Amino acid sequence: MLKIIKKQLPVELNEEMASNLRQSLQARYNSLLHRVRLEYLNRLGLEPNSCDFMAALKDAPLMLGELYLPEAGTIFYIKAKRGEAIIQAGVITNDETRDVDEFFSEVRDILAGICDSLPSWQLSTDLLPLEIEDAEVDPNPATEEQLAAAKMLMDRESRQLLEQIKDAGSIFLNKIECPDRDLLERRIHNFKDLGLLNMDYAVLCHRTGQQILRVADKATIDESSQKAFKCFICGSPLSDEIIEEVLACTDSGVNMLSDRTWLLILVRGILAELGIPGSAMKIYRSQDLPVQIFLSVNGLRYLLVLCTEPMTLDQAYLVGAHLAAYKLDSAVIISTEKITTLMRSHLEQTNPQAKFEFLDKMEDLSARLQRIIIDQQRDFLSKQLEDMVSLTKVDISPLVLQRMLPIPENLKDVVVKEEPAVTSAPVEIKASELKSAEKASEVAEQAPVAQEIAPEVAAEPEPASETVALEIPSKGGKKGKKH
Repeated sequence: MLKIIKKQLPVELNEEMASNLRQSLQARYNSLLHRVRLEYLNRLGLEPNSCDFMAALKDAPLMLGELYLPEAGTIFYIKAKRGEAIIQAGVITNDETRDVDEFFSEVRDILAGICDSLPSWQLSTDLLPLEIEDAEVDPNPATEEQLAAAKMLMDRESRQLLEQIKDAGSIFLNKIECPDRDLLERRIHNFKDLGLLNMDYAVLCHRTGQQILRVADKATIDESSQKAFKCFICGSPLSDEIIEEVLACTDSGVNMLSDRTWLLILVRGILAELGIPGSAMKIYRSQDLPVQIFLSVNGLRYLLVLCTEPMTLDQAYLVGAHLAAYKLDSAVIISTEKITTLMRSHLEQTNPQAKFEFLDKMEDLSARLQRIIIDQQRDFLSKQLEDMVSLTKVDISPLVLQRMLPIPENLKDVVVKEEPAVTSAPVEIKASELKSAEKASEVAEQAPVAQEIAPEVAAEPEPASETVALEIPSKGGKKGKKH
């Protein structure tokens, strides 16, 4: 999982300051966008000072923007929008040990030399930790044994078997109905190895069926028989009595099944595989309600809802209340039971501000949950850098012209065509002055009249200070007057 740190500095830059900052950082770090643009010039055999190849950036929404590649697996970026007195900078890395303060310190040191006063960096608000009422942080990761047990309980039949034993308190193995006895014994064996079950051995009187002895090790029964211990009911040797295997949940097994603990451990293990620490999660638990995990990762805020029973409308209301109260971006509903179309539609329509994902198949839970987190992180990162697109555009045509058909130095100052002097303001005829189509038609009909008047006007020139105006004849047929 990537580590993304975003900070902002309330500083207003002008073009000169932005250029100085950009050049200083380019001298310190391997810049991506600048070098891409230089590559166009190199391929065309042009020198950077031969043309203003940065001119296209003058119309970009960003006054400043660049990506830097300090080493493999790490990217620095900086940007500042025009008209905003804020510099944004960030570090994107998959090296959790990377010193993320280096770049921010470097930028601030450069700005200190060109700015009069400089405030401190501020962490982006979406990276601030979530403050959730009645939620707890459990930074301790689950043990390998707990994760293995949680993965085993993903299987519905295995989970139902352990629940049957827990509800009974203790149960004889031969009393458990299962058509596949070999499968049952393998499950029991795995539960024992994971510390979820204890198996004892009970000695029953073959006459009355009453339990006369219960031990943890079958060898103890053999030792007792050799010492001539007998049934106190019928007097038979213990080796002649009925021996039954007795199953009971351990405290660990009971805890796994309580309050959806196994599902919580499972989901936390999946997130840990992505590199998300337990400290990034806040867990909300309440009696008879699904467990909810509030997760903050690289500026995205999730609500993971863990259900082992069909979700009710009351539970859906609480989910919506949490999404709205804490302004969460996404909700992932994870359920061992099928999530109905009606419930999906209800959650989506009542919480349009959040993106929902529904996972009700345990078989592929790990792969699907990881893909959801990764895809949303990719989308988030893409949005952080999308305004950089305006800086990657290169206007190829002037570069090619400069390469193939440059203007000679001795001709660059030659004026090819002089602009004519403007002696009078242009005359505009507005459509609003023609009140109707009929009047427009009358103008066309009176064109000959204007032509008759025109020579007369031309024959008698007026002083330059006077203005000649023609009035279009009205509908009554009167000709315009000459002034």
